[in-house]
Amino acid sequence: MSRPIVALALVAALAGACGADLAPSAVPASPSKVADDPTAPVVVTGRFVDRTGIPVPNASVTLEVMAVAHGHIGQAPPMVFSAETRTGLDGSFRFRFVIPADLRLFAKANSDYVNFGLTAMPTTQDPAEMGFSGFSRHLAAAGSAFDDETPTIVLRP
Repeated sequence: MSRPIVALALVAALAGACGADLAPSAVPASPSKVADDPTAPVVVTGRFVDRTGIPVPNASVTLEVMAVAHGHIGQAPPMVFSAETRTGLDGSFRFRFVIPADLRLFAKANSDYVNFGLTAMPTTQDPAEMGFSGFSRHLAAAGSAFDDETPTIVLRP
């Protein structure tokens, strides 16, 4: 099984484990290049390291939310949200942004939980060296932040 398929399966498993009924009603994807707005809530922090534990600098890290309940065999599920950033010299990354309205609407169908997938690609573009992870966050009832603890994730191949 290829690594991208494994990543999608991981996101689907996390969604199912959380009892997700990820039924968006025509929710469009909102792809964005994330600016590190110091006033916005932190969604996730982490580090990308290689197989030996050495930090991977300048790697592309993508944060995604997919409507896994609406996927079809042999096709990627519809994208709800996507954001990108790059790792620092120490392999660290951070996603910090105000939750967009379309993602908040999507979360309402899942008891205000959002199941995120993270993918890291080194500058070598070698798929065997990619890192994957998934995690869930709970949106606060009011405002545009989360009401649970910010996860710190270590991505590794």
